[in-house]
Amino acid sequence: NMDGFEALSILKGNPETSSIPVIILSNLGSKEDIEKGLKLGASDFMIKSQFDSNEIIEKIKSFL
Repeated sequence: NMDGFEALSILKGNPETSSIPVIILSNLGSKEDIEKGLKLGASDFMIKSQFDSNEIIEKIKSFL
């Protein structure tokens, strides 16, 4: 099974999809996980428990 970090790496490694903004929405929240996601090219990393649905929607809109 592929995890989200692997999927992000594949998306960012492909010239046809590398410019697509990716926001990680996860239950993981360690400093290491956040740094890993951003280093792999995520536009942002949001921890599910810290944001409500309206905040998530506004974040998505900010990247569109």
